[in-house]
Amino acid sequence: MRPVQIKATISVLTFGLLTFAFSYITYAATAKTMTLVKDGETIQMNTHADTVADVLQDYGITVDKHDNVSPSLDQPILDHMTVAWDPASAVTFKQDGKQKTIWTTADTVGVFLKKQDIDINGKDIVKPGKQAKIKDGMTVAFKPSFQFKLKVAGKSKKMTATKQTVKSFLTQKGIDWDNNDRIEPGLDHKLKPGMNVNVVRVNKVNKVKYETVAHDVVKRPDQDMAKGNTNVISDGQKGKKAKHYTVIKENGKVVKRQLEKTNFVKKTKPKIVAYGTKESQPVQVSHSKSSKGSDNSKTMYMVSTAYTANCNGCHGTTATGINLEKHPNKKVIAVDPSVIPLGTKVYVEGYGYAVAGDTGNAIQGRKIDVFFSNQSKANQWGVKRVKVKVLN
Repeated sequence: MRPVQIKATISVLTFGLLTFAFSYITYAATAKTMTLVKDGETIQMNTHADTVADVLQDYGITVDKHDNVSPSLDQPILDHMTVAWDPASAVTFKQDGKQKTIWTTADTVGVFLKKQDIDINGKDIVKPGKQAKIKDGMTVAFKPSFQFKLKVAGKSKKMTATKQTVKSFLTQKGIDWDNNDRIEPGLDHKLKPGMNVNVVRVNKVNKVKYETVAHDVVKRPDQDMAKGNTNVISDGQKGKKAKHYTVIKENGKVVKRQLEKTNFVKKTKPKIVAYGTKESQPVQVSHSKSSKGSDNSKTMYMVSTAYTANCNGCHGTTATGINLEKHPNKKVIAVDPSVIPLGTKVYVEGYGYAVAGDTGNAIQGRKIDVFFSNQSKANQWGVKRVKVKVLN
């Protein structure tokens, strides 16, 4: 090559290099400096991109509609600008038995819940925990707590729980129950805010109550005994029966007493009493007075009262030795022996045939006291004027 041609070629090359260098310097001088925050990672860079969308595209970032980009994609690039891109994650959110997919750019579960306008208190259940990092495709479960009233054996208090069954809550709190106890509402019911849960302690106890059974009285006629007289042949025997009950208590109080069965532990024996059927003819005699002034008439009117074997001052045995407690149906009257001698058989109007077998401090003159087996009959007799016939 000729020297002239070589010089010409060098000149052209030199010019080209100078032009390229000038152009590069010019291009580099017009680039904008910016900061790209990519999913928490900070990158310093120079760019000739016109918009935020161009920057992200140049960097190979595909923006999803759920992602968070700041400033917006159509924002022009300015020198020293910061562009932040937070990719969204799909989270399955479960609450109250329902679930849905939520796209979020939150970093942690706590921030995620806060973005759902959920305030967490110490009794709420969050799985995973509030500090757990959000990952695409993860599941977040939230059970809010609430208050309800719990009554156990009659004692009430407010409790805090999350939505669960009554059974699971009682088990969690260590509250036992047995098959007799009553749970209101049932164990399978779901707890709800403001609900009343009642654990009624039910106790069943078997008890036996003993009762005395009165014996029957069998009366037999005796034609050899004067009418109005009686004689106890057999005193009889009272029985005893056992009543078996099931007693149901709720919270310590008896609410039901149910009779299950009754059986006799001691049988009764009837009392046998003979009564006279023989008619007696009263002897009619004239009225006269003795030298002592007493009335010796066989028929007279007298003031009558009544008494029992257990009255005040009584001993249960008469002046003639009759045991009134053993012979409660015997007809006996207390007399003044100077008017009617002891042992005399008499007929008392309204009372019947009797024997003068007792005395009394208040029985003087024409007064008699008739014996009854119980106070009710004695009270019914009261005080009255009666006709008395002396039979022997």
